[in-house]
Amino acid sequence: MLRLARPDHTSRTWWRSRPDRAALADPALELVLPEAAELGEIDPSLLAPGTLPELWYGEEITVKNACEYFAGGKVVQIERDGYQEPVTIPKALGSVVRDAILDAVEGGSLWLMAGPASVLAEPIPAGVLSDDAVLRSPPAVIAAAAVLPENLSDAWTDNASTGLSIATALSQKEGATLPWKTIKDAIGAAIQARFVELEEGSASWPCEFPSAQKVKIKLAEGGARGGDGGGGSGPKDNVLVAVADFEPSELQDLGDAIPQLLELKAKASLALRFQVRIELGDGTELPTPDLSAEVNKILGAVKEGYEVR
Repeated sequence: MLRLARPDHTSRTWWRSRPDRAALADPALELVLPEAAELGEIDPSLLAPGTLPELWYGEEITVKNACEYFAGGKVVQIERDGYQEPVTIPKALGSVVRDAILDAVEGGSLWLMAGPASVLAEPIPAGVLSDDAVLRSPPAVIAAAAVLPENLSDAWTDNASTGLSIATALSQKEGATLPWKTIKDAIGAAIQARFVELEEGSASWPCEFPSAQKVKIKLAEGGARGGDGGGGSGPKDNVLVAVADFEPSELQDLGDAIPQLLELKAKASLALRFQVRIELGDGTELPTPDLSAEVNKILGAVKEGYEVR
């Protein structure tokens, strides 16, 4: 660990992080063994799952677990070329650990849950960072089509919904209160994809969670629909449609299943049409033109005119 004394008798410390050039050039910078040191700050990125040995044993830890990890005297085993090497974790005050958690949650690398509170990529409100508060990795990105009525019927009435209704339904589906950032990204992606649009009289978008009830959403008129794969005005009457998000390996499995589907098509003498929708981006920022051009070059080699736009 590195330590640099300040004139006021406090110290700056670095552990598993890189000092700035000014600190490296300071002749007062000293090396300290972890067991004899106390951290004045912790890099928030170190708290992410899989970074520090034996901090995370499952999908979640509590704030208390994190503070106990840095309580002093903890020894962990590090794999070194086929053998285990004991390494001491330096001590840090609970306030230092909490400051790192505050920064990690606000920076979007950790998701915090405490009672009804679910916080990600925003400041943690006062009083929420209790010992029992739970830390997790940020939830997975929700696809734009996931907010549509065919995939989230509980959130819709007569093809209309609100930001709060979508947040509630997605959280119920997940089995946990999702952070507003995750919900907001999904709704934003659906608006960008022209699956949905704001109703007249809706609160402005994007917004913060307190205004979610006032965000009025309806299905876009004449826009692309998730079940349609983006190629038309939506599913037709008396037509069954399957919509799902696929991992690359699952797409290969689907390709293997096509001969069976074609056999059923011939046997039943019914129309069977395949549409593939590809989404580029997470809805928070439009992909660059250069990246879009590279993707379109690949897609155009598969089918002329097939492109993202």
